[in-house]
Amino acid sequence: MPSSRKVRVSPVTVASNHDPLNYFAGEINGEIFSHLSARDVAECMLVNKDWRNRVAHLSVQPWKTLNLVYDVTRTISEQPPPFSENIEIVNFLDYDTGIVDALESIVSWNCRNIKRLSFYECEITDQVLFIEALEKIASQLRVLVFEEHQSDIDLLSILDACPQLQSLHFQPEIIGDYQRMELGVDKQEHEASRRHTIFENLTCLSIDSVVGIPAIRNILKRCPNLRCVRLGNTDIESLEDPDIQEINMNNETTDLEMIIEHCPGIEYIECNRMDNSGKDGNAIPVSFPNISWWQDYMEHDKALPSRGLRVLKFFGVSVGYDDEYDFGQVFRLIKQSQNTLEVLYLAQCENLEGLHTLHMPKLRELACKNDIYSEKPDQLNEFIEHCPSLEKLEIDATAIGLLSPDLAGILARLNSLKTLSFQMPYKNYFYNMDVLDGPMVNACTLLQSMGAIDTHVEHMSFGTQCNGFPLFEAILHATATIRSLRSLQLHNYELLPEDTDDYVSRLCSDDSDSDLFVSTISKTGLSSFIKAIQNSNIERIWFSKVSLSNRAFQHLGDMRSLQELRITNCNPITKAGLRLLLDRKPFNGAFKSLVVDGSQQRWTNKKECFKLLSRRPYGFIKHTKEKDHLHMEFVR
Repeated sequence: MPSSRKVRVSPVTVASNHDPLNYFAGEINGEIFSHLSARDVAECMLVNKDWRNRVAHLSVQPWKTLNLVYDVTRTISEQPPPFSENIEIVNFLDYDTGIVDALESIVSWNCRNIKRLSFYECEITDQVLFIEALEKIASQLRVLVFEEHQSDIDLLSILDACPQLQSLHFQPEIIGDYQRMELGVDKQEHEASRRHTIFENLTCLSIDSVVGIPAIRNILKRCPNLRCVRLGNTDIESLEDPDIQEINMNNETTDLEMIIEHCPGIEYIECNRMDNSGKDGNAIPVSFPNISWWQDYMEHDKALPSRGLRVLKFFGVSVGYDDEYDFGQVFRLIKQSQNTLEVLYLAQCENLEGLHTLHMPKLRELACKNDIYSEKPDQLNEFIEHCPSLEKLEIDATAIGLLSPDLAGILARLNSLKTLSFQMPYKNYFYNMDVLDGPMVNACTLLQSMGAIDTHVEHMSFGTQCNGFPLFEAILHATATIRSLRSLQLHNYELLPEDTDDYVSRLCSDDSDSDLFVSTISKTGLSSFIKAIQNSNIERIWFSKVSLSNRAFQHLGDMRSLQELRITNCNPITKAGLRLLLDRKPFNGAFKSLVVDGSQQRWTNKKECFKLLSRRPYGFIKHTKEKDHLHMEFVR
């Protein structure tokens, strides 16, 4: 039997006459090294001094990105590394001091090709020195990012220092329920010194902060080629703050017409978002998200002709406590752009008069969520019917009248509609059972109607990972009747123990163990649902905050179409459950991926579980691992 013991090969000094780098032309060597990882390239550079210099120039890709994490015990060397000329992206992390010195060190390396600078959780103690250092390396800079920024910033000075900048994103450190900082864009000295400055290269502006009209206008009127504008980050609870209340009462965060006036080529507008703590589809956890295609504009060419307004995401806020927000400005913009809009998100909007009169031939995504309300809900259904190219629909389950049997027939006639999502409004409190009953009835009514007819919906989700949905048994069993489904996301609503009543207690009566939360769906109910979809065509399932029994794993193992399973913050994963999932006769070869993640997700005897997954005939390989208990992916 061959030995499985690894053989260690001692390093060999390569003689110049036998040097493999001399066998091929530089272009061929470059192609070879382009396929190596950064670790492999680093090992090659340890062969000898000649290889250190030559390999650094042959392998460009691993050295394009430089990550610098602040360490009080260390300083950045003034001696440039051999790959300094290849650096294009520099990320600074946790620099609460010394950011100017770090920038000056990069300047001393004579890096001339830096195209992107990102500052995560950093603080600028001296803006003048920071601007001076930034200006020295900004000749090729295209993208500038400030995430979780911990100090005020002068955006106009930043733009002045970076004449080639195409995209600027600024997100201050979260303060309470909202984000607000002094941006230095509406001061008199700026008016005097920069009255004629035009930032013609800027095409994407993203400010995750509550900013009033004068400050925003001072930037917009200098950026005529903007294609993407994202402004403000307000939620309704922030109105309790006097400063935020003053801004909103003056309607200073919702002036869409001002954006259109100063940015005639605008294609993407996002106003008054509510995405703190990952609440919205545009959540920014640590860096930019992968799920929000506004980033397509981060390196947008200003020379490309405008295609008209393609995306509008609007979160309505009240002008005052007693006054309703005027939807008229939003409606006028939608009407003006009805032939070009591809994505429309409306949240916390009331009196949606006039939408039913519009026809949206290009609209692909529509979201009516977060306390969407209309005195005539049938008009919303009529508006949806006027969107023949609709591919994705997100619905606020509390919208009385919207989720009706009539809507099921409309959805069936939309041949392109593949994705349907039910969501709950974002709130800072937990719902009681009286509030949950309404969404349950609404969703069940629509799902039962969809199950009785043929629809084209293939992907269905309930809630999001951060904002769950009450998964009652009636909802799940109505979902099981929809034959067209290919993927399913079930993000359960989390109830605090003190919010549960006798009804929920009875639902959970078969849960003998103490799980991480009190669920609206019992283990038995969930297992029964999985059994009901055994013969479906569902290929991907994502469970979040539910309790999966061993019987549930057994029924999942019996699903011949299942290819991918994701489990997030559920009850502990056990070897017995995995065996029931995988140990079918014959083994389900279609099952390719298992993802287990979440800060609260646990394993029972993790080592034995890993061993079971890796053995034959399963052959799963642990593909990624971010942090213990946080994210583990097993693929075949």
